[in-house]
Amino acid sequence: MKYYHKTLLAAGVAAALPTGALGAGFGVAEQSTSALGSAFAGAGALSENPSNQWYNPATLSRLDGTQASLSASQVMIDTTFNSDVGNPSGDFEDVNATIPSLYFSSALNDRTTFGLGVNAPFGTLLEYEDSWGGDSYATKSDFQSLNVNPSFAFEVTSTMQFGIGLNYQKIEADLDNAVLRLEGKDKGLGWNTGVLFEPADGQRLGLSYRSKIDYNLKGDVTDKTRRGQPTIPASANFTTPETWNLSYAGDVSEQSQVLFSAQHREWSRLDALIVRPAPGGTITEEFDWDDSQRYSLGFRHTLNSGTVLRAGYAHETSTQDSAQNRSARVPDNDRDWFTLGATLTPVENMSVDLSYAHVMVDDADIDLTDRGPLQGTYELTANIVSAQLNYKF
Repeated sequence: MKYYHKTLLAAGVAAALPTGALGAGFGVAEQSTSALGSAFAGAGALSENPSNQWYNPATLSRLDGTQASLSASQVMIDTTFNSDVGNPSGDFEDVNATIPSLYFSSALNDRTTFGLGVNAPFGTLLEYEDSWGGDSYATKSDFQSLNVNPSFAFEVTSTMQFGIGLNYQKIEADLDNAVLRLEGKDKGLGWNTGVLFEPADGQRLGLSYRSKIDYNLKGDVTDKTRRGQPTIPASANFTTPETWNLSYAGDVSEQSQVLFSAQHREWSRLDALIVRPAPGGTITEEFDWDDSQRYSLGFRHTLNSGTVLRAGYAHETSTQDSAQNRSARVPDNDRDWFTLGATLTPVENMSVDLSYAHVMVDDADIDLTDRGPLQGTYELTANIVSAQLNYKF
């Protein structure tokens, strides 16, 4: 019985890693409205506005003067669980979340540009309805992050730029099931860097890297199976994945560009969580996550009026490849993004980006038995509308 309690405690902390806002694993993909419009293709090779620094800090070098971008994405997710073994089928509570981000850039001189980004790179808000039959695995996940990312970009030559930044990140988690509730938080430091090349006129290639961040989530665990529901302090070590991003933007005419990006995230770092509950003891919760990749293809066209039109498609692979290692908190699978976007310039020095995305996730089978049978299939689709205000001071 004592071993069973510790196993559930480890599973409760593992819930700190639920699926994110339509990104693989628990990543949040919606960081820029303009990038969303082309399914993130070319985002690390373009310098449309300060939000491009998230994908490659070297893009700051091509921004003039002082600029700011404020973005907000509304994510609407519809998920259904269909049971195979008598567990009540049901839906999640409606997910309708707003994801904001803020970016700033300022050219310090002809060769140096400062940038600042404030966003939420990881997180989720997931809650099952009361009729859900897998409550021993999950009932609610609320995981939030805040990232502050100052950067500098340098013009090395007229065809090569280099950027580097520091990331200060805070996380908070409130995770619940029928047995345990975990509340905790932590903060950590990471870094990012990137280069931007222009090997020929109208051809740009960007390569960037964002480091892992190590955390020791500290807080309390409430044991809901015991009288009085006692709360004990606990901690768990885990590491967010590093990310590589390759981007290309190529002119096909004076007004049109073809865009491409490939992203690799090393989610395989999450092979295990080390849980240390008081009064003592160490518990290991094993994972079997795969690295994820996202491949994006997009098109950008500028009308004679100055309005910019975008379209894109992306395919993203899941972190789990079987029903046996899929968590009830992570009904995740391969997904396809279909996106449209536009940039309008209503007045001088100000532009507005608008984007729409429809995300289709492959049906995700689940087959778990360690806390009772949970077998069935998740069906998930999502729609995203996003707006961004850009201003040049």
